[in-house]
Formats: sequence, C-alpha cells, structure tokens
Amino acid sequence: MSSAKEPIKIGKFTLESLTTGMYADPRIIFREYIQNATDAIDSAVKQGVIQQNEGRIDITIDKQNSKIIIKDNGVGINHEDVWRLLGDIGDSEKRFEENRGFRGIGRLGGMSYVNELQFITKAKGEAIRTIVYWDCKKLKELLQPGKYMDYNLARVIDEISLMTTEKEESDAHYFKVVLEGIDKKYPELLDSEDIKDYLSQVAPVSFNAQKFPYAYDSTEGIIVKLKEFNKPEETYNIHLDGDPNPIYKPYKTWFVAADKRDDIQKIEFFHDYNDNNELLFWGWYAKTNWLGTINDKQVKGLRVRKNNIQIGNGDLLDNFFSETRFNGWVIGEVYVYENNLIPNARRDDFERNEEYRVFRDKLEKITKGRLSKFPKEHSSDRSERKWIDNAEQTITEVEATLEKGITSESQRKDLFKKLDTAKSKVKPKKEQKPNEKSAIQSNGIKKTVFEKLKELEIKVIDTDTYRIQEVPSSYSREERKIVRLVFEVIDRNLSEDLAEKLKDDLIKELQKNSKDNKKNEQKNFVN
Repeated sequence: MSSAKEPIKIGKFTLESLTTGMYADPRIIFREYIQNATDAIDSAVKQGVIQQNEGRIDITIDKQNSKIIIKDNGVGINHEDVWRLLGDIGDSEKRFEENRGFRGIGRLGGMSYVNELQFITKAKGEAIRTIVYWDCKKLKELLQPGKYMDYNLARVIDEISLMTTEKEESDAHYFKVVLEGIDKKYPELLDSEDIKDYLSQVAPVSFNAQKFPYAYDSTEGIIVKLKEFNKPEETYNIHLDGDPNPIYKPYKTWFVAADKRDDIQKIEFFHDYNDNNELLFWGWYAKTNWLGTINDKQVKGLRVRKNNIQIGNGDLLDNFFSETRFNGWVIGEVYVYENNLIPNARRDDFERNEEYRVFRDKLEKITKGRLSKFPKEHSSDRSERKWIDNAEQTITEVEATLEKGITSESQRKDLFKKLDTAKSKVKPKKEQKPNEKSAIQSNGIKKTVFEKLKELEIKVIDTDTYRIQEVPSSYSREERKIVRLVFEVIDRNLSEDLAEKLKDDLIKELQKNSKDNKKNEQKNFVN
C-alpha cells in the first residue's frame, strides 16, 4: 500500500463560508475595507509617500445606481504584486502585530452583497493602474447546491475573476473598492445616514472637540492621557459622500438614560498591565448621574477598541459586569494594546487564548469592582431621595389638615398611620462608612425629617381642633352631631382625596344654606 499523500482538494464552498457565512451584519464590510485602507495609509506614511495628516479615506454611496466606492490615498499595490496579494485566499503577508487586517479574507466580504466587486489600485511611480474584477453574480450561480459539483475553489476563482490594466499618471497612489449592484435584500448598505452612524462607532476616527471637549482637555483629556502612555491616537480622516467634515465618534457632553437627559460631569480613567509589565489596556468612562439604561445606542456600553477599531458591539462586555444590564448604564472605551490579544475573523470578539484570560481577569477588576457598583449606589441614593421627598410631602399635607382641623377619629387614625409609614422609610441608619459622603449627607436629611414626623404624630394624637367648627352656628347641636357623623362615614369609606373633596363641598353647602336662611329671615322680618 502506497504511503504517498493525495493532493488536498479545497472545495468551492469554502469561498461561500468566507463571504456569505462570515458576517451577521452586512455593514461590517465597510469596517473591513476601512481597516485595510488604514493599513495602506500607515505604509504610505512609513515610506514617506504622504504625511500622517494627509491620509484620507473617501466613501461614496450612490443609492440611485446601487453602487458604493471606498477609496484611500495609501501606498497602493505595485502591478506585479496585485494578483499575488489580492487573488490568494487567506494568505496575507501582513503581520497581526502591526496591521489591523491580516488574515487576507476581509476583502472578499463584499462578494456576498453585490453583483460585481472591483479592486482598483495604483502605486506611486508606475504608469498604470490595475483593476481586478470579481463576478459575484456568477459566483452565486457556481455555488448553487447540486450544480457544478466538479468545480474546486481554484476553478471557481479562475472563472469569476479578471485582471486588467489602464494608463495612469505616475504620481498617483491609491486603492479603490467598487461595489456594483447592491443586492436589494441589503438596503442598509445604501443608507448613508445609517452607515455614518455605524462608522462613527466602529471606525478609527477622532472625537468631536466641540461636542466632546473632554477628549482634548489640556490637562485631563483623553488624548493627553494617551500621550502619557506614549500611545498614538490612531485616527484617520474618513469622509462620506463628499462631506468636507470627517466622520467623528458620537460622544457628546450629554445623553438620554431611562428616558431622561443626563449630563457627563467628568471623565475617569483606568489601566492595567500584562505579566511582562507591558500596557495591557487603557480606558476611560464618563462619570454621570447613573439614571439607568442609556437610550442612545451610539454610545451605550463600555466599548472595546484595538488599533482604535471597535471590536464587536456595545454589548461585548456585558458578561464582564456583576449584572449584564449594568454595562448598558456605562459610557466609555477600552483600548487594547496586548499584541497577542487577537480579534477573531469577524472582529466581533477576541480569540480565546491565555492573553484573553488575563485581559478578562484584569478588566473585571474595573467592570465588577468599580463600574458595577455605581448603578447600585445611585439607585439606592435615588430611592432614599424619593422617600425623603415623599416624607416631606406627607408633612406638608398633614400640617395643612391639622391647620383646618380633623373631621373624625377615623381621619385621626389615618393621619397617624400615614406619618408612621413615612417615618419607617426615612429612619436614619445607625452606621455609615466614613467614605460614603452622599450616604452621610442623606442620613442627616433623613434624621431631620424623621424628627419632624415624630413631632407631627404627637400633634395628631393631641389635637382637639375639628372641622365641625366650620359648620355655621345657626345649625343646632343635634344637626352638628349629624354632620360629624356624616364626616365619620365619609372618612371610613372613601379615599383620602375623594373624602376631602366631599367634606369641603358639604361644608360649603351648609355655609351657603345658612346664608340663604338668614336672607330669607331678614326679608320676612321687613315684610
């Protein structure tokens, strides 16, 4: 029996797995092409082709013609290297320690959503540009189950791809992705506003200095803190549909949480190191009033970024908190610097390795040890403030009732019960930790309110002021007893608000009736 190995055959459906099966969200293709563009710009800067601030990525969404163009002014690709770099599948010369895109498959992502995909590139110094065409419509035909079963991956690529050249000026340098004939099943790809919103979250763009001054504060700003760790901002100018203003991150000084406006008070920072005492991560979060779950999905959650490109979504770190919902209360970012903490192929999470375990263990000291406490503490503070407010309202209402006078013994009992309930909610705590400033302050307010409630309880018990005194003296003693009995029945059987309204109406009627009787008596006397 021969021990020789048969040549490995790579099936055509491998390409389907690397395109259609790769991404749950079609918008991710923008991120994939942008990360390749940033690598090209970095190379151009290193080679002296452009200056750092000259790098630019332009995105054009042509909804009418169902077309998308993504172009960068990076280093481009020499003609002789184009097919080797763009035609090979999953074979990239990029190093994951240095580049955002390194697997060599992200560029294929657009195939799933278009009829034709083009890569047009030009390196400085050459007189031609190279165009690689991918016939994605034909690809879908070749990948139909039960058809073309004798095709392998190499034959499929050969039939759907074409490379040509055109003349171009020597100084030009760029890489352009053209997506033609966007599938109607993915209208979001042609929604400029939605794409701008998406890119503001995931792309390596700057903060807006006017809307979010915390980023560029000269002493405590995010960028200043980055420089303290000798880390670059890693931002790029990305322009959409010819807008002269680049896309910015969505952060601003205020947001909506629990359907209420909240304002950022300041920015807090955190960091930790790996076992080699190298910076593992660095981050910031907004100090807020912690009103509840953040409504603004653009900024909701502690976001993770590597090379300033977001990994996953705002909910990636939900399980890092003591309760998953608490991540939805947070605004902030974590910048990862560990080289061996590697984003997975979809960039929706990290590969599970030893470095990831260390990352999780150390970050959870922040998310569980610090950030998870704020929602609980502030919820407790708001509850205490609510009970204090309710108790103060009770005091106001009882004082007003005592001033007018009570109407029955049933009302006396109800007032006492009302005060006792309020008192139980604001009873001061015996012990407070020295560092619980807000709790100590709250405890002092509660003590004052608690003592006032106790004083009112005594007044309710001792008061001999009755509203029966508002009944006119023209009514006999027996009539006044009947009115008092009616008040008693009303207080026993009706809600407080309805009882008070009914008693007020009754007293007004009695007073009006008394006046009418006096007028009639005077008229009869004159006659």
